[in-house]
Amino acid sequence: MRNLTLDNLKQNDLLKVQQEVDEIDGWLATRLAEIETIANTPIMRTMVLSMTGSYLKSEFKRLKEYTHISLVSPEPCPAEPLEITARRS
Repeated sequence: MRNLTLDNLKQNDLLKVQQEVDEIDGWLATRLAEIETIANTPIMRTMVLSMTGSYLKSEFKRLKEYTHISLVSPEPCPAEPLEITARRS
């Protein structure tokens, strides 16, 4: 009886872990889709800071999941790199 109880507890724990893994995977897939969508918009593809900055700020306000959004380029940084940072409670 004890072994059966232990086996049931192990199965329940494994099921809980798998459910949490699935939840995290779904959350990450959603965040990846959001960032890919932002990156592929015509405004972002211009890499013109005066345009992308305003767009990123609006997306940052809209998407409450993020605490930090940055624009990164392999090209040399402009005099004032664009970075949007905020803390959410």
